[in-house]
Amino acid sequence: MDIAVAHGLEHGGQPVVSVPGRGERLDVFGAALAIGIAAHLDDFDDTHLATVIHPGAATLATVLPLGATLGASGERVLRAFAVGCEAQLRLGNAISPEHYDAGWHITGTCGVVGAAVAAAVLRELDATGLETAVALAATQTLGQREAFGSMTKPFHPGQAAANGLLAALLAERGFPGVPQIFERPGGFFAALTTQAHPEQLLDGLGERWELEKNTFKPYPCGIVSHPLIDAAVAAAVRIPNPQRVQRITAHCHPLVVDLMGRIQPADGLQARFSAAHTIAAALADGELTLRQFRDERVTADDLRRLRAAVRFETDPEIRRDEARLTVHLDNGTEITEYVEHARGSLARPLTDAELTAKARNLIEDVLPGRTDRIIAATALDTPDGLTPLINAITPETTTVPAEFDTEAIPSSEAIPAVDESNAAAVSDDGPYTAAAGFSTAVVSDDGSNVATAVFDSGAGSAAVASPPDGASVPGGGTNTAGAGSGSAVAFDEGSEVATAEFGVGAGAEHGAVTAAARSDVAFGSAGALAAEARVDAGGRSDGGYESGSGHAAGAGADSSDHGATGTTSLLAGFAAGVRVPDVATAEAVRAIEVVIAATPGPEVAAIAEVAAVEGDSGKVGVPGRAGRFGVLWAAVLTGAAACGVGGEVAHSTGDVVIVAAALAVGSAGSHTLGAVAEAVAVGREVVRRMHIAIGVHLGAFDSATAIGRLGAAAAAGRLLGLHPTVLAHALGMAATQAAGFAVLAETPVGALQSGKAAGDAVQAAYLARAGFTAAPTAIEGRRGLAALLAPGTALDGVTTGLGVIWRSVSQDTAATSPWDLDRPIEEFSKISQPKG
Repeated sequence: MDIAVAHGLEHGGQPVVSVPGRGERLDVFGAALAIGIAAHLDDFDDTHLATVIHPGAATLATVLPLGATLGASGERVLRAFAVGCEAQLRLGNAISPEHYDAGWHITGTCGVVGAAVAAAVLRELDATGLETAVALAATQTLGQREAFGSMTKPFHPGQAAANGLLAALLAERGFPGVPQIFERPGGFFAALTTQAHPEQLLDGLGERWELEKNTFKPYPCGIVSHPLIDAAVAAAVRIPNPQRVQRITAHCHPLVVDLMGRIQPADGLQARFSAAHTIAAALADGELTLRQFRDERVTADDLRRLRAAVRFETDPEIRRDEARLTVHLDNGTEITEYVEHARGSLARPLTDAELTAKARNLIEDVLPGRTDRIIAATALDTPDGLTPLINAITPETTTVPAEFDTEAIPSSEAIPAVDESNAAAVSDDGPYTAAAGFSTAVVSDDGSNVATAVFDSGAGSAAVASPPDGASVPGGGTNTAGAGSGSAVAFDEGSEVATAEFGVGAGAEHGAVTAAARSDVAFGSAGALAAEARVDAGGRSDGGYESGSGHAAGAGADSSDHGATGTTSLLAGFAAGVRVPDVATAEAVRAIEVVIAATPGPEVAAIAEVAAVEGDSGKVGVPGRAGRFGVLWAAVLTGAAACGVGGEVAHSTGDVVIVAAALAVGSAGSHTLGAVAEAVAVGREVVRRMHIAIGVHLGAFDSATAIGRLGAAAAAGRLLGLHPTVLAHALGMAATQAAGFAVLAETPVGALQSGKAAGDAVQAAYLARAGFTAAPTAIEGRRGLAALLAPGTALDGVTTGLGVIWRSVSQDTAATSPWDLDRPIEEFSKISQPKG
C-alpha cells in the first residue's frame, strides 16, 4: 500500500479522494488502484466459489472514490456496487471453468468489466453509453495466475477498477465503442476462453442474482484450502504436541494442488497460496489468522518441518469445499478429520455475528477505536451518502509516505559499466571494475543479488569474463578487441560453450557457476551464469513440488513454477550495460520519427479530456497535441495518437507502444535523443525475440499491445536505470496486463489499446522502481504470458545471444542517424507540437 499510495501521489492528478485507513488524497484513478490492492492484499475478501472470482474488490474500488466525488446517495452507490458485481459474476460463468483453468486470473479479467458497469451506473450513462463502457473495459482486461504469491495479484483488481473507471469516463465523453464485444469474431470470448457459454450472460437477468451465491472467507488465503484448514483446526485439539507429527495426508480437490501447491513459501504473500502452510499453521497454532501469514511466522522452523510432512492425494470427485485430513503421529496413531462443507461456503455460511466479528478484528488493526462508527456508517442510509463513511475511515492526521530510498534499490548506476577495451579486467580476488561481460547483477549461490558486484576470492577470472581475441562467441561472430565480451557464458581458454551444461561443481574453477545450475545461453549483461538455474539446490520431489532449499541462482522460481526457467530475469539483462549497435539506434530513431509525425485521430480528444480533468498534470509534451501531461498520460496519449485511425505504423511491430513509453519517460527525465533511441532499440529487441519465440499472430490478441508492452517496459526501465532484478518485476507486471484484440487494431478502440499498453508499461516501470514485485516467471511460467497466448511455446531462443546478436536489426539499414543524438528528446519532439 505504501508503494501504491506513493506512486499515486507522485504521478496522480488532482487529489480528491482519501485513501481508506490512511488519509492521503489521490485522484480517482490512483484511489481506485490503491483501494483495489488493499481490498485483495490479504486474500480475505469475498469469493464466488463457482468461478473463484472475488467480485467485491474491483467494484468497491470503483464506487468508493467515484461515489465520493459525485456526492452520490447511499442507495445509488449500493445499486452500482450490486450491478457491477453481478456483471462480472455472470461474465465469469460464461467463461468458466476453461478460462481460469487455462491460467487467467478471473478476478482481474472479469473485474474490469464489473468496474465499468458500476462506474457507468454511478455516472448514469444510457444504454449506449453502458455498452460502450463495457466494450472499452473488455479490451483492457488483465490478470494471470502466475502472479499469485506476488504483489501483482492484488494489483489485478486495483488496476481493473482503474481501467473500468477509465472506460466509463471515455464512454461518457463519446469515445466510440464496439457492439457485441464478447461474442463477436475476435472479441473477448475468442481471446480468453476455448469454450464460451454466452447464454450465462443474460440467463434470468433481473429475476435471479448470481451475487446471492457470493461467500465470505473465515481465513485470509486461497479459498480452495479452507476445508483442509477446518480439518486441521479440528485435528489440532487432538494432537498433544505438533512435534510428534510425522506425516500429514490431505485428500482434496485437484484445484488445491494446482492453485496452492507451493510447499515452502518464502514470505506471507507466497504462504497465502501454499495449502501446506495453511495446514501446518492451523495444526501448530490451532487457528489461522493474519498472524499466521506474517513473514516471521511463515519462515519459522516448526512450520517449515510440518509443511515438509504434507502429502496431497487429489480426486476430482471431491467437491471444492470438501476435504479429509489424516495426521500420522510418531507412535502410529492416526487422527482423521472430514469436512463435508467448509466454513463460509454456501452450504455452511458465516453468520451475521461471525461476519461482524471479522469486520471488527480487521478494523481495529487499522483504525482502533473507530469500529462502531465505521460499521454504523456502512448502512449508507443517510442523505449524506458516502460522506459519513469516508469521514469514519479517514484518520485524523495524514501521514504521507516518506520518499523511497532509491539508493537502497539496486540500480544500474551501482554497477560498473562495460569497458570493451579491457578484456581482462577481473582480478583474482575481489571487485571487478569495468569488467567486460559482467555489466549487471552478480548472483550469489544463495540466490541473493550482490549489488556491489564483488566476487569472492577467485570468483571471476579473465577467462570467465571474455574469450580471447578471435575466439568464437555463442550465437556466431568472433571476439575482436574485447567485442562480444558481453557474453556471460564461462569461456575455458577461448573454447566455445554456447550451450554448456554444468554439473555439480563444474565450472567452479572459474568461480562462475553455482552447484547444479545450468547456463545455456549467451546472456549479454547478466553477471551470473546461474541466472537461468533450472535445477534447484535441494532437488524436486512429489510430482514437481519443491522439497529442497530453493533455486541456486535466485531466478525467483519456486515450487509453483514446475520447472520454469526464469527468462524474465534474463530479458531484464538489457537494463543497462549492453552497448546498442549504431544500426539498431538508427532504426529506433526512424521509429521515433514516425510516431511523433503521426496525426492523432478524433478519438484521442476524449482521452486527452479525461487526462486533463481526472488525470495527472506535468511537464511532458505529447506529439500532435497542445498542453503538457504527466508521464503516464503522456505515454497513453502518444500511443493512442500514433495508432489512431489512419495511423502510419504497422501494428504488429509494437513500435508505437515502445516509442510512446520511451518518449514519455525520456521527456520526463530530460534524456537525450540518443538515450531514448537506445531504449527503443532495446524494447524492439525484446519484442522481436518474443515474436520469434511465440509468433507474431497470437490468435485474437493484438501482438503489438499484448507483446509490445514488454518492450515498452524494457525501454522505460532502461531509461530509469533499473537494476535487472527490478526491471524483471516491471516486465512481469507488463506481462500480466497483456490485452488488446487484433480485430480492433485498426479502429478507434485500437488507439486506446495501444495507448494503454504504453501507459501500463510506464506505470509498471515506476512501480517496480518503488519496490513493487511480480512473479519472476510471468512470461515463461506454467501460467505465464507465453502459455496463455501461445500454449506449448519453447522460449529458449528468447535469450540466445542476448547482448551479442541483435535480431531486430535489418542488415541493409544504414548505421547512421541524420539527427544529433546528443540533442534533448524534448527538443527533438517539438517539431510535432502544434503551433500556439
